[in-house]
Amino acid sequence: MVHPRTLVRVALRVAVAPVVLALWLVRHRVRLEFVLPNVTLFGHLALEPEKHLARRRRIPDSRPRVLDVWAFGRRRERANAALTRMWRRRVTWLPAPLADAMHRVAALLPGPGMPVADFDKLHENDDVLDDGPSFLRPTRSEDCALARYLDSVGIAPGSPYACIVVRDPFAPASSGPHASGPLRSRSFEDFLPAVRMLADLGVPVVKVGSLGTFDARGLHPRIVDYANSGAKDPLLDVMLPARAATVVSTMSGPDAVALAAHRPVLYVDLVQYSLCFAGTALTTWVPALLCDATGRVLTLREVFDSGAGRNLGKDGFARQGLEIRRSSPAQIAAYVRDHVQRVTGGAAVDPQVEALQDRYRETYRELMSRESVRPLGAFRSRLADGFVRSRGAEFLA
Repeated sequence: MVHPRTLVRVALRVAVAPVVLALWLVRHRVRLEFVLPNVTLFGHLALEPEKHLARRRRIPDSRPRVLDVWAFGRRRERANAALTRMWRRRVTWLPAPLADAMHRVAALLPGPGMPVADFDKLHENDDVLDDGPSFLRPTRSEDCALARYLDSVGIAPGSPYACIVVRDPFAPASSGPHASGPLRSRSFEDFLPAVRMLADLGVPVVKVGSLGTFDARGLHPRIVDYANSGAKDPLLDVMLPARAATVVSTMSGPDAVALAAHRPVLYVDLVQYSLCFAGTALTTWVPALLCDATGRVLTLREVFDSGAGRNLGKDGFARQGLEIRRSSPAQIAAYVRDHVQRVTGGAAVDPQVEALQDRYRETYRELMSRESVRPLGAFRSRLADGFVRSRGAEFLA
């Protein structure tokens, strides 16, 4: 007996066949391309559509004309329903079963069929983010929902605030050779001096991320622990980082929302150097130092020459005998203070620091280009100014 699901699949393919055939006949003038972002991970669902749309903005009109048709997977697979709704307003989309039926029918016809858009690595070719305004555009009602929440926690709507997301070190560990959770995990207590410093300076701080992380409620009137509050909601999960003045992160989903919304992000103690979103001026980062068996800190060039620059999981560093040395809580506070002052326009320009920043961008782009999947655009990211002042000359030697 034929399974009902198989009958549905066959019926869908029969139903879309005339449309696919019509598109095939005009393929020299119009070409359909499917866009299938990774909907299961919050960060990918945020940044892949933004980068794809930004790339399309850069490409001039061509023949055949390319029409994107998007599919966002099955409902149960989507990391965030509110974010999915926002993207659906911006693109032409089909339910996943219908898009799959069209793709399979097209594969039976001569020629290239209907290709699936190639999402390159998220951290490469990020310079497209700086080309124009964000495509992630919340509605007025969504902005009003954020304003109501901010007002309820004592933040005047329209006032600048910072979001902070720190991966919980006690979260379930991922497995496999590329397991990255432990490399991005940090105790939130190490960030308390930075958070308190911002709050004392009058900058409200909203802690976002997963429920059950360090409980920061009651620490300071200007510290809001949204992550552990009853207000946690898919829409606010998007809106808080999307409207923040800046986000401080150890690398997790909410910081990708900030990048998609064109908000500056400070990454603290990034161990996976190649995952820095180096192409965009939105990114500032602090490298975790990698030390050899003698305890000597490797330069940026030595890290890539050794192969560690493209390590994705913790196992690669262990095999190479490299020790990971992270910033102290006091150093984190200094980096965060400098970053917030710079993005809010309160920091003076230091010519020596800027000269080292230029050297960093030149060197880093050269090193990343060695094994890039495609030619890289301009690099516009920064190392944290405090890191450059204290270790820049040594790190970039």
